[in-house]
Amino acid sequence: MSERQVYYPFDVKAAFLVYDGDENKRQTKDNSFYEWLKAEGFSEVHVHTDSSGVYGTWYIDVDTKLFTSASADIMLAPIIGNTGIFIEDFKVIYHIYKRHSTLMKESYHNGLRLKTFDEYKEAKALSEMAWNLRKQIYFDQHPTYEKWCHDVASEIMEDKWYQEHSSKEEILDDLKDKSIDRDLRRYFSEKELPSEVAGQWWIITF
Repeated sequence: MSERQVYYPFDVKAAFLVYDGDENKRQTKDNSFYEWLKAEGFSEVHVHTDSSGVYGTWYIDVDTKLFTSASADIMLAPIIGNTGIFIEDFKVIYHIYKRHSTLMKESYHNGLRLKTFDEYKEAKALSEMAWNLRKQIYFDQHPTYEKWCHDVASEIMEDKWYQEHSSKEEILDDLKDKSIDRDLRRYFSEKELPSEVAGQWWIITF
């Protein structure tokens, strides 16, 4: 694989800090580990800093498959676990990653692709916008409290359990209870949609 030229900092999200563990070997580049990384498809990145390098010590990112020599006094990337590990430790960890590489890359869990945090934030924002639009459309019609209560009862009756164990008339009678009526008037003043209230009806009547 071709080498990649970048400048400080090492442009990865996080990396393992890997060192040989033998002070004598750290005086020269560990060619056996270097060649092993190359054979596994890792690419060396040359990070240009004013700091001297530390031979036998590496920052390695298994996600991008990039690695670079450590600098003497500069942290080049966030270190996984905030600690260094030995080469043999890294090889064990890497083989676990490699064994599950398909699962890692596709980010699937129980058959469903997991959202990235940015995707989650975007979906949440869109959901909130849609929900607020529903509220606006409903309350722009200026429903009375009585109309709103009937809509709450209708939403409750959408639930299969209430269809089997209750009726809309019984629900409307429950709405007249003083304590329930007090709570419902507060929800109405706060412009809660009937479906929102119906969703927590069992809590309201508990």
